[in-house]
Amino acid sequence: VYREIDGFVTDRKDIVLFTFYADCLPIFVYDKENKAIGVWHSGWPGSFKEIMKNGLEVMKEAFGTEPENVLMGLGIGIQQENYEVGNDFYENFAEKFGKESELVKQSFKINEKTGKYHFDNTLFNRIMALKLGIKEENLVVSQENTWDEKFYSHRREGKKSGRATAMISFDDF
Repeated sequence: VYREIDGFVTDRKDIVLFTFYADCLPIFVYDKENKAIGVWHSGWPGSFKEIMKNGLEVMKEAFGTEPENVLMGLGIGIQQENYEVGNDFYENFAEKFGKESELVKQSFKINEKTGKYHFDNTLFNRIMALKLGIKEENLVVSQENTWDEKFYSHRREGKKSGRATAMISFDDF
């Protein structure tokens, strides 16, 4: 087990890749052409640091992965209605990606009652995947919400919440 690492890739058939999460977004990747897999943990820091872009670059260097050959799944994460963030959070994303960019305009909404921003990490990563060349038909996006009682949620339960595991392996393991 590696701590403080948010992504793994391999082309080995004898390895299961996994990451733990609660509210953050697990990203599953399969390069069908070069037979390589990956799993990435994308909370807001991973999204801000573009873990998806970096992960695809690592896969290209290691295996020759091209985005058009990738099957990608965005797993269960906290949804926008339960993901309140501060103005500084919004401003950091707006400064890095552009206030008028599709990434920022669609991923942030203001709650009319509270005046606070809410972040859609799933939508942010969906838009990022498409911008990076993942085909729409090769992208599966969960709309499940970790805030719901059937999932672990750090935002709902606090630091003592449990963790879910996101795993990927080859079926001929």
